[in-house]
Amino acid sequence: MELEHKTEIIDEDKKHILKIFKEDLKQFVDYIIGDAMNYNSLIGHL
Repeated sequence: MELEHKTEIIDEDKKHILKIFKEDLKQFVDYIIGDAMNYNSLIGHL
């Protein structure tokens, strides 16, 4: 019973995260692209 309750909480967290991603999808994509560019420039310097 305790485990089921934790699963419900995790599901709610996932829904909350998905809601944020849907609202801020452009910001999320910009973050991923920016992160990838930072990674590429870091690799370029090595």
